[in-house]
Amino acid sequence: MPSPDPTRRVLFLAWQGARAGIERHLATLIGMLPPRFQPTVAFLSTGGTIADDLAAAGVPTHVIGMRRSYDPRGGRAVASLVRGGGFDLVHDHSTMAPAAIVGLAFAGVPIVVTEHLAMSQRRLDQQLSYRLLSRFVECFIANSEATRRDLVAHGVAASRVRVVHLGLPLTPSPATIDSTRARAALGLRTPESAPLVGFVGRLEPEKGCRRFVQVAARVAAALPDATFAVVGDGSQRDLVAADVAAAGLRERLVMTGQRADIEQLYPAFDVLVSTSLRETFGLAILEAMAAGVAVAAFDVGGVRELVGSDTGELVRADDVEALAHAVIGLLRDPERRRAIGARARVVADERFTATRMVDQVVAIYDEVLAARRRR
Repeated sequence: MPSPDPTRRVLFLAWQGARAGIERHLATLIGMLPPRFQPTVAFLSTGGTIADDLAAAGVPTHVIGMRRSYDPRGGRAVASLVRGGGFDLVHDHSTMAPAAIVGLAFAGVPIVVTEHLAMSQRRLDQQLSYRLLSRFVECFIANSEATRRDLVAHGVAASRVRVVHLGLPLTPSPATIDSTRARAALGLRTPESAPLVGFVGRLEPEKGCRRFVQVAARVAAALPDATFAVVGDGSQRDLVAADVAAAGLRERLVMTGQRADIEQLYPAFDVLVSTSLRETFGLAILEAMAAGVAVAAFDVGGVRELVGSDTGELVRADDVEALAHAVIGLLRDPERRRAIGARARVVADERFTATRMVDQVVAIYDEVLAARRRR
């Protein structure tokens, strides 16, 4: 009778513990790991709702308190945590914070890195440190083919990169979800029959959040009953609010701020719009697809790996007019919009499940650990 697989202790790193895309993905991964992996999480800078949720679920959780990615004290703290915890593997989601990677290199534990960002999102000094530190990483997990190409173009050997698309737990069928309740949760005071166009994401320049207001203004002019929702928060919140007022949309657009129930809000939308100017994958897009919502997006990064001609509308990056035209077309053709949403749901369930994602990540863990034992 074969002996059971040994238990492996895995330390997960993330930069912060608030409820953003990377951290939500991390929580899904940790929550679905097989029992033979015992997770611990360290948030390098600050905690937040995801950190609190993981701790409440019984996952050992640490907040290091780093102020910047080069903080040497943070690197020493990470190395001390690894040595004291007897970890077999570290899985980094912190976008290669240099101090943490150096600390891990001294600790001698194998490192797996999931890359969520494009190199263009980093300063030149960060790109240089990435090249220098990548030699300490056993395997890079790219969240899309676009991210894989980006890593290889910036000096990471192709043999050390695996593509694992993000995945979601199976959700209830859209037919069983109460869209009226979802709209009420958004705080809308518009008629139920009014079409609703949504934006979900951080209110940061790379997400193109101010361009969403430009799209909304054009859609509003063509469809007087259309309404809009912006779900998320960030450094451009006040600018977005000013744009909304200048466009005369304050009575037709609600800004919810950051929401803990974000996954439950998608059924309220008739169309989700992604105005990201840089997007390696697009978790909000996938969540909308899983809810049976049609998507209209700029064709950037890994978005094309999610959205096809039968699951949404893609337009040239930063073409606000074309994106508004695509949204108007979807709103004016409910039958086509519903067909696109239904197909998007099928694609999400067939290709982008959390079970598939976790199985692929676990296979990488086993590969890395086996290679380390052979040395």
